[in-house]
Amino acid sequence: MNIVPLPQEPPVSDMEPLCNNGSERHEWHYNQIGNRTKSWAFSGHVRYVSGAEGDRLRGELAVVIRDLLDWAATQHAEQVDDQEAA
Repeated sequence: MNIVPLPQEPPVSDMEPLCNNGSERHEWHYNQIGNRTKSWAFSGHVRYVSGAEGDRLRGELAVVIRDLLDWAATQHAEQVDDQEAA
């Protein structure tokens, strides 16, 4: 018997576009509203890089994304195994 989970509603979030704060450093903001007690707010400054440093950072980002996708696939497989065992 195959059990297919229903799609989950994404959390309520608010992604603001890059804003110019009057300096050369652009800012980004992300707010996510969770359940009654949890919500998160993230922000940061954009720093443009190119050349060797840009290549290095893109490589590091690719490794992190690959690891995250591997982790997500493992989590999904474990959930499927748990559902089949139940």
